[in-house]
Amino acid sequence: MRHVKTIWAGLIGIGLVGAVGSAQAILIGGSYNVDVNDLDPGLVVETSDLYDNPFTFELVDVGDTLTVDLFKIWTDETWVNPDDREKIEGSVYWAFTSPSPAGGSSTGITYGASYVISQKGVLEWDSPATITFGDGSELKITLTDELFNWGFGGLKEGEGSGATVQATFELASLGTGSVPGASVPEPAALGLFGFGLAAVGLARRRRRETPAAG
Repeated sequence: MRHVKTIWAGLIGIGLVGAVGSAQAILIGGSYNVDVNDLDPGLVVETSDLYDNPFTFELVDVGDTLTVDLFKIWTDETWVNPDDREKIEGSVYWAFTSPSPAGGSSTGITYGASYVISQKGVLEWDSPATITFGDGSELKITLTDELFNWGFGGLKEGEGSGATVQATFELASLGTGSVPGASVPEPAALGLFGFGLAAVGLARRRRRETPAAG
């Protein structure tokens, strides 16, 4: 019976080794720079970074996403003049250092819009940016369109009436030569794994301490 207990405890431990998460995390790191219209003609806007810059995060499987507040946008103008309706290009430039050096940009436009009694600033982005790393893996970045400083009888100026632009990072694909980072064990599996090891050790200790039958 003691041998059976020892074998059973060993099987628990071996099974739990397989239960420890085999998921592989891809470490993604880099920085960004927001470049929007800051002088006439066009609606003059300002921004402030909200996300870590530089930043790092991990994605595990293809299709995994991370959404963050990237930056705040606003205008200190009080009225949409004719020149403010002109659509001016803007960008967020990306410089990645991990998993390998790569760069790209998200492009869009800002402009002022006026109606009979209301005015607002508008930020619209083009298609999502796709960053291709040296191993062929791809990261898709989608930014949110925003309306900001919406007011009646003019613009409601100031940062307090601005809008928050969010970025969604999606692991679109893994290259053929992609080497994921360190394993990411499941916390629950780690606890069970430790329990299995303890069970194996206890069974062996009891076996050593029990005198053999004469």
